[in-house]
Amino acid sequence: MAESRRYRAYLLRCWQEGEAAPGKEPHYRFSVEEILRKRPRRGFDSLEALVAFLRAELSSGRGETPEGKGPTREDTLQDSVRALSNKRGGDNER
Repeated sequence: MAESRRYRAYLLRCWQEGEAAPGKEPHYRFSVEEILRKRPRRGFDSLEALVAFLRAELSSGRGETPEGKGPTREDTLQDSVRALSNKRGGDNER
């Protein structure tokens, strides 16, 4: 069966690097591995770099949901990033 170019599945890993200094936010690192295709794992030093990579992947026309079929992959990604940011206290910085 041919894989759909409109569907992407990723394994996302995130971990804290070292201990956070008093009064400072912890530093997180991320890696993303595409599940359905054999592509090298990608590492990221910041949430912003991870999101930029995923935006580029989704804007290339791959991974989009056809109009009228529910939320796009980018909508789902933005919800996930927002939830992670809230867990890290991202709303307190605004």
